[in-house]
Amino acid sequence: NNIYEVPAELGSCTQLNILQLSRNNIEQLPDSLGDLVNLCVLNLCQNRLPYLPITMIKLTKLHALWVSSNQSKPNVPLHAELCPDNGRRILTNVLF
Repeated sequence: NNIYEVPAELGSCTQLNILQLSRNNIEQLPDSLGDLVNLCVLNLCQNRLPYLPITMIKLTKLHALWVSSNQSKPNVPLHAELCPDNGRRILTNVLF
């Protein structure tokens, strides 16, 4: 696949249960992703995502989240911080 950008309008699809975006070239997700309140499964594997939007904490029905092969570091717990590029509040992982 060659998806590079996820449109913010995706957040208006509030009845969406499963979202498959793996094997693309996505580098950033819109904050509106957090509006997908019925989302249960999200596959973001094999993209170029250095972080996830903080709005994902609103996805209380999310039971499966796949994010492998997005970063060069091993997965560790996520924490909130400000993105140095644009000032957005994001979820990141760091090595201790």
